[in-house]
Amino acid sequence: MNFWNFLSKLLPDSIVKIIQKNDNRKIEINGDVIIIGNQKIEDTKQVDEFYAALSKVAQQDTLPFQLLHKDIAEEYLTYEDISIRESANLHLLKEVLPSEDMECILMARRVLLAYDKKDKETGNVLMTQLERNFPQKGRKVFNLVSVGYFDEMVLPFIEIFKAQHGIKNYVQEFRKFYADILHFFPIAVFVGNRMTEDGVKVELERRLHFKDVPFIRLHAIGTQNIEKVENAIKTSGIEKTHTTSRATFTSPSGLQALTLEIKMPETKKE
Repeated sequence: MNFWNFLSKLLPDSIVKIIQKNDNRKIEINGDVIIIGNQKIEDTKQVDEFYAALSKVAQQDTLPFQLLHKDIAEEYLTYEDISIRESANLHLLKEVLPSEDMECILMARRVLLAYDKKDKETGNVLMTQLERNFPQKGRKVFNLVSVGYFDEMVLPFIEIFKAQHGIKNYVQEFRKFYADILHFFPIAVFVGNRMTEDGVKVELERRLHFKDVPFIRLHAIGTQNIEKVENAIKTSGIEKTHTTSRATFTSPSGLQALTLEIKMPETKKE
């Protein structure tokens, strides 16, 4: 996508012409302010339109310009080559999660970026820092990010919760949901596009052998993934031996989600 074509869809021609004089193909994000060349965009509507445009072209791998997040500590985040999808996702997360959680997520993404670039030494250093700064959740967040569950499964629930709980309450409810994911991470199964029905059965069977856990939760978004869960539950026969409950959601855009909980039998105390 041409840089100027991208801007022309977002900004008035007068601003685009001023920016063109500098030909500065770099966009800086500083809080809720976007800086393009020597122009600062603070209008809430224009900022929202900027991120909306990023989301629409989220299937592209790279931006048509250099994107710098100035509000994120540079010692563990260098996102000049950030993907459009990642940028839009970060904006969504900043609206719902506390700064501490954002810092942990960004550090985890930076660790993954280092490993993806085959920079094992930097990755190991950053991983140590991540676990030191966030001993209770650093490794869990990295695992969510590294296997794709974070972008594929966790983020879409923002829209689901907004539809279910309304504008006033969805942030608080999503934070509870996210905290539960981290707390019960070992016993949760996230069924995404990469997981097959047989894969669901394998993950379910593995967790059924865990001791002293109250339940197992399976999360799925999208019709096909929900079908994988239902088919796996049916063919496994687990409902003959365990109590299950379902919570289903549908957003205004038609996005469907399922959380299926399997209650584990209480362990008899000797």
